[in-house]
Amino acid sequence: MPVFVKKIYQNIFNWSVAIGWLLMIFYLSSRSSFPVELTSSTYNIISSLTHVFLYAVWAWLLVRALKSSGSKLKRALICAFLIVIIYGAFDEWHQSFTPPREMSLSDWLIDGLSALIVIYYYSWKNKFTLK
Repeated sequence: MPVFVKKIYQNIFNWSVAIGWLLMIFYLSSRSSFPVELTSSTYNIISSLTHVFLYAVWAWLLVRALKSSGSKLKRALICAFLIVIIYGAFDEWHQSFTPPREMSLSDWLIDGLSALIVIYYYSWKNKFTLK
């Protein structure tokens, strides 16, 4: 199989995984309840850790997809961060229509922080700054 065909398949795969992860986030934010019963004391911790996990993985998947599409790393990192924070705001707004869920500024900030963690990891790994 020619190299350019492998790159096309890799690009399709990377975007499919990133979009699939996004759809999972959308589905989870559409749920009014979860199979696990959470007490009020553990809810905030579990919710925050879930946001960190979901949005950090999604930022990482977006960087991979953008890089496989030909973006330079710096541009991929900036675009992934912007996509995550914009979608995070939309997701919080979307949750406000799901009883008994509500919008949360802290959840949105955690989403953005999760993307920043991924960006700083890539920056550290590649030994450059985003100045």
